[in-house]
Amino acid sequence: TVPLVKEGAFKTHPLGIGTCASEYMYAKTHGQYTPEDLDINLTHVKPKTFLDRSALFAVKCVRTVFDIGTGWNRGEITTDKILNRAIFLETIAAVPGMVAAVIR
Repeated sequence: TVPLVKEGAFKTHPLGIGTCASEYMYAKTHGQYTPEDLDINLTHVKPKTFLDRSALFAVKCVRTVFDIGTGWNRGEITTDKILNRAIFLETIAAVPGMVAAVIR
């Protein structure tokens, strides 16, 4: 086989354990799934305890605020709304890392 990455084309890892380019350049094998494997039923387990009910309520509240903040529940879903929602989510996801860096 002909290598997709020629030798010496990428920098090696500082610890000398190879390059990360080959990880992405070479095809990886993926499992083959049948339609029966992919046919799943979505289920919901009713909350039993007070803690279960309060967790479900908190998740629904956060989801509602997120939907309102990104305009998801107004009008039709467009590519701009999808992009706005993804950027908003990525921005919020960065906050714990920034807080940890500041505290450190």
